[in-house]
Amino acid sequence: MPPLQRKRGIFYLGESSLREVLKVSTMKSILSPILILALSSGCMSAAIKAPAETVRGIRKIAVVPMEAPPLEVAPLALSGTFAGASSYLVLAPDRIIAATGKVGVMVFGIFMLMDLPAAAREAAKVAESLDDMLGSGDAWIPTAILAQEATDRIASAGKHDVVMERAFLKYPGITNRERTVLLENWMAPIRDWYGQDVSPFNHRAYKDRGFDAVLEVGLSTYSLYQDHMILQVLLKLVDPGTGRVLGRAHQADLVRIKRPDSLFDGNGRPFKDLFANLGRTLVDADLIAIGFKPD
Repeated sequence: MPPLQRKRGIFYLGESSLREVLKVSTMKSILSPILILALSSGCMSAAIKAPAETVRGIRKIAVVPMEAPPLEVAPLALSGTFAGASSYLVLAPDRIIAATGKVGVMVFGIFMLMDLPAAAREAAKVAESLDDMLGSGDAWIPTAILAQEATDRIASAGKHDVVMERAFLKYPGITNRERTVLLENWMAPIRDWYGQDVSPFNHRAYKDRGFDAVLEVGLSTYSLYQDHMILQVLLKLVDPGTGRVLGRAHQADLVRIKRPDSLFDGNGRPFKDLFANLGRTLVDADLIAIGFKPD
């Protein structure tokens, strides 16, 4: 994956990196998802693999979901598959938009400021309505789905007693939970939580109940781009007595949506199934990266 470079707060692709992306795929429709994957993965702290003896010593685990960020339907190189589509490539931080009312883009080393398209606001409205629809009825919560996948995966190995909590934890530092253009009001606190070597939450009560570890399950990138779903799943294994992070991992990937026009039929069942399938793969990879061996 070609690295995104950063200069004065602006993320951009140098000429050689952009040419590498174009080599990977000459299809315009895949360009933005690849960039989003590179950006989201590159901004996260390094993974930590728990020592094998630590994992072997764990007998009882509590799996706790974090709150879920809003679904993002962003106007990044979209071609009309979803409402609010535009051809703008948005990589500038929120503060640039706030200061200038425009979007900053760096391509081939040339920085350009463009008016923020109305499509960005329209896409946010679409995402908000989809979130409302997905959360209705059975109160579908993305991070709860991921936490259940992690619980099932650990339990299937038969080596640990695992319990999933239904209540979710809120990220410290989020003062505005609205859907902004780049969701940096969510992403910055999520990155901070993931990068901390000591959990900001007091898990001592789990220690008192005989738990040896707490697995915090988070979701960072949660997006629809043209005919792709993009996810990034974050796991942190925590010692409930000391709060020390024993292991952490983040995995991101995308999947093509075969029938975008029917993705939200039946109360969003195709979307939910697609999310569960991709989420299961990422949770499994995260657990292995932390140190839980496959069956």
